[in-house]
Amino acid sequence: MAARWGRHLVASFLVLAPVSVLLVSCSSYQLARAVLPIAEEGKPVPELEELCKTEGGVHVYQQPPSVEGFVLKPETDYLHGPDQPATDQGWGGCSLNECLRYLIDYGYDFVEAQYNDTPDALPRDFADSVDRHDDSGLYRYRLVPREERQCKTFDWLVKHDVAGFSYRVRDRKAQLGGRCIVAERIPGFTARYQVERNTIIRAQPDYDGTSGGFLTEYQHVIRDRKTGEIMVKGSGFSYQNLSYINKHLGNCISDDVNIFEFWKYLPPVGYRAVRRN
Repeated sequence: MAARWGRHLVASFLVLAPVSVLLVSCSSYQLARAVLPIAEEGKPVPELEELCKTEGGVHVYQQPPSVEGFVLKPETDYLHGPDQPATDQGWGGCSLNECLRYLIDYGYDFVEAQYNDTPDALPRDFADSVDRHDDSGLYRYRLVPREERQCKTFDWLVKHDVAGFSYRVRDRKAQLGGRCIVAERIPGFTARYQVERNTIIRAQPDYDGTSGGFLTEYQHVIRDRKTGEIMVKGSGFSYQNLSYINKHLGNCISDDVNIFEFWKYLPPVGYRAVRRN
């Protein structure tokens, strides 16, 4: 969730450009405070209250079956509204520590994902080649018996302790049992169900008569790729107004949305939960 808030902070300035330019142009907090007023907190934001009441929390519309694997969609921003095209998308793929949890701790056979590589970046995903060429594409991530050629990227990530990866691998040495995680290119996804993480600007209401506000939905979705239907949705909402120095003026993000344990709603076959850091 922390990474998502960081990306959304950048997105906030794109939504309300005039106010954003004002904030960026200020060289210090004191200068901003001299220009921007302090909002009286606790004023009602009817749009926020309505969304929290009708859509907040986790809603199970239809229980998916147990699965062998799933599609993990890159984190996606919809800054022009839920019915408009996406404005930004994350790297995607199956991150190092995510894959360890999904494949080892929870017991999925595979994860499929679109990976959007940055050619000049060092390896950060099992889909990356150590020689740094562009590895963007569709992949299936799974555990395989250890073979030197197949485990080259895995071993590089462990050796260089990318994102604290080596500690988490050592902690799961017995479960790995001489295997490694590989990412294999595929022509298309095969899993029926997709897990999504979306950030959506739902409205731009005023605060106590002052413009410059926007209402954001932080959304987790399990979707049936065959029908397009949403099976499970977890939504949290926040309201900010960039016309005030204390711009965070309301939210409803429950714990079950903040830490959305989708594997409880889309369980792997023979689900086994192991508590990990």
